[in-house]
Amino acid sequence: HQKALERYRSSESRRNEGSALGNIGHVYGLSGDHQKAFDFHKEALVVFRALGDRENEARMLEGMARAERGRNRLDTARKFIDESLALTEAVRANVSSQRLRASYFSRRQDAYEFYIDLLMELQRQNPSGTYSADALAIHERSRARSFAEMLNEAHIDFRERVDAVLVKQEREVRQLLNAKAQRQIQLIAQRGSRAEIETLNKEISALEDEYEQKRSKMRESNPAYAALTQPQPLTSNEIQRQLDPSTLLLEYSLGDKKSYLWVVTQKSLNSYELPPREQIQKVTKEV
Repeated sequence: HQKALERYRSSESRRNEGSALGNIGHVYGLSGDHQKAFDFHKEALVVFRALGDRENEARMLEGMARAERGRNRLDTARKFIDESLALTEAVRANVSSQRLRASYFSRRQDAYEFYIDLLMELQRQNPSGTYSADALAIHERSRARSFAEMLNEAHIDFRERVDAVLVKQEREVRQLLNAKAQRQIQLIAQRGSRAEIETLNKEISALEDEYEQKRSKMRESNPAYAALTQPQPLTSNEIQRQLDPSTLLLEYSLGDKKSYLWVVTQKSLNSYELPPREQIQKVTKEV
């Protein structure tokens, strides 16, 4: 990766330079050198931000979060992974192909798993904190978006009661926005004309405003569309208000290293650490 980095720099291939920096940071993380892992991911982050590449920006922020956790800086790690997931969800919303959206989101599931595990570690260190409830909220976010992608793959038409003209306009604006964003990244990477880049920036900003206006009109015309395309999961308190006195909610999060169970009643929320996913699945199959 270091040899590749030298060649990308000599050829001024900025995006590949960023990827090589991120890869080196990842290897340092695997080897336990969390300081160097953080430094290389941070350097790559600067590159991708300059390019306007938000997908890779999210990945570098996740790498920084993992490095900070490795140094036991859990609160700082939480800040970085929270920013990473916010970018992930913004990128997902603007991917035009439903199939690509599902594929992109599935690749980022490990980030949600990392965030949940980080919050549960904070809860263990601070038993009086509310980190367990926060972890449940993150799990709900992940489940809501996974459910939305499952509906997409099942070809459920969210737009069936939305005005057809409005749907067509929204799709055209989204496609144009994606195309101009890709062109912007290419120009910056190739050190293109400053004037052309600034013109693109203005066009993208205007298209983003127009896109949000179209989406807003679609949400107004069909509340079900809004609920399914932009799910707003319930907080732990809101979940509790949905339960009657004789109902107990069990919610599971299965992870590669650890799994978790939340037990929610009207008046309480408790969490438990469980074995890894593989061990649970093996026993489940036997049952």
